[in-house]
Amino acid sequence: MSSMRSFQSSTLTPNTTVLLDDRASHHIAHVLRKSLGDEIVLFNGDGYEYVANIIHLHKKGVTVAVAEALLRDRESPLDLILAQGIARGDKMDFILQKSVELGVAHIYPLITAHSHKWPKDQIGEKRLQHWQSVVTSACEQSGRNRIPLLHVPISLSAFLETIQVDLGFILSFKKSQPISVKSKASATSVAVLIGSEGGLSEAETTAALQKNFMPLSLGPRTLRTETATIVALSLLQNHYGDVSNSR
Repeated sequence: MSSMRSFQSSTLTPNTTVLLDDRASHHIAHVLRKSLGDEIVLFNGDGYEYVANIIHLHKKGVTVAVAEALLRDRESPLDLILAQGIARGDKMDFILQKSVELGVAHIYPLITAHSHKWPKDQIGEKRLQHWQSVVTSACEQSGRNRIPLLHVPISLSAFLETIQVDLGFILSFKKSQPISVKSKASATSVAVLIGSEGGLSEAETTAALQKNFMPLSLGPRTLRTETATIVALSLLQNHYGDVSNSR
């Protein structure tokens, strides 16, 4: 049975003790009901796993002794960037979770013509904090030791002005412009642009095409935005990344 993994934002060093944060302490003591001496694995985003053992269970939290640091590189060789129109409700959580599992390096939530409106007050800040926790939890589950960068929501036009990649794809349902991912040359950085439930507007699609984004077809059936994200990322990782070793 694999050891529990927990993200800690603090510096981690072998042969030191660490008081875990409230979230991890509660989960270990009250949900998993771990015991003294039990092994857990910590990570803080630096690429290492820190093997630790529980030495104290108390009201202030759980204290562990860090035994060793192990370099565990589970990152894709592909710098994969997801630009996702903000979806409604739990759909965005699902998209974030699965995109992390599929190895994205950057996530850009996009404010588009048909996307869910983004509040600029404390509600927006809390939502972004919640999304960050979803990303972190997905890293805990999937074994990633580096945290993908979740960007602050921006407009599609701002994204197109700043992004620099070897290849850019935009999800397209137009039969006149489909392409096969496998027909393209190798690349080390790839961005994929996917609209929210309402898709992208004609003007937004045109703007992306003018920035050399290529239309990507996922077949003849209409997919929900959360399904399209999983399929597109899987295809790109299969061809350019580490999902399959075959080319």
